[in-house]
Order: sequence, then C-alpha cells, then structure tokens
Amino acid sequence: MADGNSLEEQYEAMEIVRDIFKYANNLSLEEKQIIYMKYIENHTYSEIAKRMRMKQSSVGMKLLRNRKKIESALESI
Repeated sequence: MADGNSLEEQYEAMEIVRDIFKYANNLSLEEKQIIYMKYIENHTYSEIAKRMRMKQSSVGMKLLRNRKKIESALESI
C-alpha cells in the first residue's frame, strides 16, 4: 500500500476507532462537546472553559477523566 500500512493494520485501526465511537455514545453531551472542542477543533482549555461556562481546571479534569475511561474501555476489549 502507498502509505506503508498493511490491510491488517488498517483494519485493526478501524476497529479501534469503531470501539472509541461506540464508547463515546455513552458519554454525556457535555463530555462529547468538550472532547470535540479539544481534539477536533483544537481549542485551548481556556477557550473551552469560556464557551462551556466552567472553570479551566474543570475542563482539564473532565478531559483527564474521559481519557482514562476511554483507555480503560479499550483495554477491556
């Protein structure tokens, strides 16, 4: 393949992404919004805090907790 990844590696990566999205469906709307703003829109903690009307430290804590939840869910697969 042109990108150097085997078909098997691509399939495994797609499975991981599928599992992440499946888990993400269990998150609250607020959790999804924070994750989206941070990792898709690349906002800073400060920008997210302003938009979500919460403390910057709360944004950091919510992101940390959700990363841990997602990592834990993926490890159990």
